[in-house]
Amino acid sequence: MLTQQRHEIILELLREKGSITVTEVKDLLDTSESTVRRDITALDKEGKLEKVFGGAVELKERVYKKNQVVVNISNFSHWNCVIYLYDIWGFIDCL
Repeated sequence: MLTQQRHEIILELLREKGSITVTEVKDLLDTSESTVRRDITALDKEGKLEKVFGGAVELKERVYKKNQVVVNISNFSHWNCVIYLYDIWGFIDCL
């Protein structure tokens, strides 16, 4: 089975069930656990699912509005601010 086909099946399972385990996908697709883990990791990096211990869960839509959170950066060094913003929004936004 091609990688793209496996990815489509994994995403369809997530739409139906909300969560999947590596073992159930391995059994369904008759492939190795390492292949399923690689597929889940790739889909996680593409932002199509959320990788969790032992499997994956459906990615919840995240909406972030610019200026939704006001951060006083005067008390932080540059790197602390970057880490703090990364923790809040999941990405680094230039100020």
